[in-house]
Order: sequence, then structure tokens, then C-alpha cells
Amino acid sequence: MGKSAIAALLVAERPLALNLDIDEIRVRLGRWTSIPESKQVARQLGFTLASAHLRDGHDVVMPQLVASAEVIDSVERLAIEAGGLLCEVILVADPGELVERAWARRNESPHPRDQFSRDELDGQVRHATGVLHELAAKQPSFRLVDVTGLSVTDAAELVRESIS
Repeated sequence: MGKSAIAALLVAERPLALNLDIDEIRVRLGRWTSIPESKQVARQLGFTLASAHLRDGHDVVMPQLVASAEVIDSVERLAIEAGGLLCEVILVADPGELVERAWARRNESPHPRDQFSRDELDGQVRHATGVLHELAAKQPSFRLVDVTGLSVTDAAELVRESIS
């Protein structure tokens, strides 16, 4: 399901909210495809931007696949230190549906997913799906939202309900 599309709908209804997609920052870094640390550089830039925006009293929506407990802890610290409230939502859908959607969007605009073959993408999606379910089981504050087969509008409504 389109994390970015759902984030865009959520941000559109919040004055001066920021839709902060770390992957969008990453693909704007020079030679990002050949420099592995581009992921960490983009994340640090995004976190700095998010912190400043939160400190100014605005919302930040980060449509990001984060499957690392260390990164999740960093996001939590960032929100707390900036005086913000963190709502962690995990979107889940049928892995086959996710692969089809991602594969259909390849090469629309630069994105890290475009670095994978279809089989690699399928493996990445299935692995991430398992990791996200494990994280959700360990962290009761995470909101798990199943968006299988839903339109972006309907999925955004479920996310709104989960965070209200």
C-alpha cells in the first residue's frame, strides 16, 4: 500500500505538517546508488529536519519502512526531545499485493526499490513483512493497520482512526 500516498492525504489536512520521506532525500544525494552510507546520511538529514519542524510546533509524517529497533528508538528519542508525540503505524498488506504495487511503480521516479530485481523485491517485501509483524508483537504501542485491497482513501481513513 502506498505509504507516501497515505501520508500525503494525512498531511493535507494538517496545517504546515511535513510529509518527510527519507527515500526522497536519499535519491537527491549525489551517487546515492553507489555509496551505501547514503541511507544513513539521508536518515540523519531527515531527522534533523523533523526535529526542527517538531520544535516549531508542527506535525511530521514519515512514510518510511523502518524495520530496525535501533532506528525506531532514534525516532522515538527525536520526538520526545523535540516535545512531540509519536504515533507509530505499521501498514500491512498481502505481500504479493505489495510486490505488484511496487513493481508497477518502478522507474516512475528514482527510488531505492528500483535497485532490486522482481525476485529480490519479493524477498525483501516478505522479509520486511515478517520483521514488522515481529516488531508489532513486541511493541504494543505500535498500531497495526491492514490495508490489503483498500484504496488509498480508505487506507488513510483506517490510519486516521488508529491514531485518534
